[in-house]
Amino acid sequence: MSSNIFAYKYKRGIGRDREIKTLQTKTKESLSMKKVIVALDGSDHSMYALTWAMDNIIDARSDIIMLLAVGIFNQESSPLEYYAATRNILDNGPTEAIRKKTEDNANEILKRGTSIINERYAHEQKYLNLECHVRLNDDAGTTITEFAKKTDADVIVLGHRGTSTSDGDAVGSVSQYCLHSAACTVVIVRKESKVKEKMEVKPEVIL
Repeated sequence: MSSNIFAYKYKRGIGRDREIKTLQTKTKESLSMKKVIVALDGSDHSMYALTWAMDNIIDARSDIIMLLAVGIFNQESSPLEYYAATRNILDNGPTEAIRKKTEDNANEILKRGTSIINERYAHEQKYLNLECHVRLNDDAGTTITEFAKKTDADVIVLGHRGTSTSDGDAVGSVSQYCLHSAACTVVIVRKESKVKEKMEVKPEVIL
């Protein structure tokens, strides 16, 4: 598999001293019959992550592909507009205009993702199991992990924007939250020429 990922695996009931297989040792065949969430925000990084997932994880003949668009405004929104919208949502609830713009942006993002998938799997349409979901929330990390829990997803795929610190391994706040909070595999795909791979086992959680 390509090395441009951060792969983290959590498995209920298994501690650090037990063997846990990660995505590094799994093939596409062993990941079949999975529910795969690809979180999209409209950026090239998230679309690249979708392409990577199709190359390395998704089996179109068996997997359930769930495209999830979360957020308030797309990347073209101004900071002032974003701040005004989030203040409104947090304090008074979203206005109809804000909700409409949010939905329109999210639907455009999903159209892009769907187009990429349909083009890749043009000859496998009869097998394709694709779902598109929109969640309107200012807290993307919580929304993604709660959606994964509700749908009993096996894998969450996120794009990495590359806004790292000097050590080169830092990830964004949304990705960081998902890594520590999701009860399933989280894969962060970084679109860079030189990349590092980091494998960690999340600590056991007693349910």
